[in-house]
Amino acid sequence: MRLPHSEKRSADRTRQVCASAGREGRLGRPASQLPSCLHQLRYQSKWVGTCLGDRVFEEDNSGNLRICLAMAPRFCLACGDFHLAVAVRRSMNSKEKSGIDIDREHFVQMLAEALKLRRDWRAPLTVLIAGAADTAILKLILDAAMRVGGEAFARLLDLTVIDLCETPLEMCRVFAARHDLFVVTERADIGSFEPARRYGLVVMHGVLPFFPVERRLDYMSHIVKWLDREGLLVSSSQIAESNQSESVDDEVARHRATLETFLAAEASDVVVDRDAMFARLHRAAKIRGSYPRVFDDVVALQSFYSKAGLTLLNRHVVATGETDTSRSYTHRAVILGKVA
Repeated sequence: MRLPHSEKRSADRTRQVCASAGREGRLGRPASQLPSCLHQLRYQSKWVGTCLGDRVFEEDNSGNLRICLAMAPRFCLACGDFHLAVAVRRSMNSKEKSGIDIDREHFVQMLAEALKLRRDWRAPLTVLIAGAADTAILKLILDAAMRVGGEAFARLLDLTVIDLCETPLEMCRVFAARHDLFVVTERADIGSFEPARRYGLVVMHGVLPFFPVERRLDYMSHIVKWLDREGLLVSSSQIAESNQSESVDDEVARHRATLETFLAAEASDVVVDRDAMFARLHRAAKIRGSYPRVFDDVVALQSFYSKAGLTLLNRHVVATGETDTSRSYTHRAVILGKVA
């Protein structure tokens, strides 16, 4: 469901302001005064950040699925019910891995590397998440920031999330409210999004398959233009096509069982048209399986980002695992690039 342009800012742009001292300082005082108000917190050790990140900015996957079930009847059609499928896969500590679970640690390491390069206590770093499945990317950015500079640094980040679908944006708003974070959400098509400012860091995970094949390079070049002069981009994408042996029906059967278990155990109060939800999960699986591969190999990946205007600073290639028959690809590549 697309909103008229005139309603876009009032209906889709949401700001949430936390009441923490660090955030009040950021919004109510000049940036030059921030370090003094956070002096006692800013030097938390990397060890503390690494150990506490998961607990400080914990996700609520069950809550995300409840949001999805409530919003799916009105939204998610434009995204092919992708967010519904992801919410089901990640609910109730399901053993099934989503794409972000495969390269999670490599992704956080790359984000931490980017944050170290752009860390500046004089002013918040502007970070844009281009496309979100749920709250996972938001959490991983915060976890990486915890490793770099502790919770105070994580709370200084100026975070924006854009997506074409309202569902993940609502998840991010609830996540931000629960953790007293300042997050801007905006419903927008990446291909036509024109930000009002430039960003120090843009983060993407698994977004490239959603771009029209013939326009992928145009989309990526457009995204690079959102960066400031020293801007960095962290992205994860699929490489190579696997001999996927699991059928769509098998995948949907697993998701159906997971959803049935969730509804019985954690959402008995939620009124859901089960047949409609199962049909949408089947639709999501078919659409996901129809996406053409992104890159044949690492050489193609490097060439793509170079043509888009990025210089690669680092990359990690992660195998999905020989026993994972549900994957349509064999590897994921996490890259860190800067404006060329």
